[in-house]
Amino acid sequence: VLQVAGLNPDESRTRAIDRTLSGGERKKTELASILAMRPKLVLLDEPDSGIDVASLENIFEAIRVLRKDGTTVVLITHSLAVLAQAEHAFLICDGTLIEEGPMEQIRPYFENKCIPCNHKNIPEIEGEEHGDE
Repeated sequence: VLQVAGLNPDESRTRAIDRTLSGGERKKTELASILAMRPKLVLLDEPDSGIDVASLENIFEAIRVLRKDGTTVVLITHSLAVLAQAEHAFLICDGTLIEEGPMEQIRPYFENKCIPCNHKNIPEIEGEEHGDE
C-alpha cells in the first residue's frame, strides 16, 4: 500500500515519528491510509495540490487502484491532468451546475480556460449556449 502511494515504508515511519513529513509526504500517507481502508467512496479535493510532478503519478496510480477495487472516487479539480483520471465530470461555476457528462464531453470547457468563471465565457459545446439571454 505504501509503495502504491509512493512512500518508502522505512523512511516514512522514521520521519513520521519526528514530524518532519512534507506536505506531499503527508498527502501520500493519507492516500496509503485510504488504500488500506478500502472504502466504497473517496472524495479527493485538489489531489495534486502540493505534490511535485514526480509524485503525481503515485496519486494517479492510487486512484486507479481504488477504482479497480470498486471504490467510487470523486475528484474536485481545476487540473486537466487530474480530470483525465475521471470517467464522468461535472462543471460547476459560481455554485451552478453548467454541464455534466463523460469526461471527454467536459474536457473542452477546461481547455478553453473558462476560469475565472463567467457564464458568458463558457464555450458552446454541441450547439448549446450558456449565459444570460
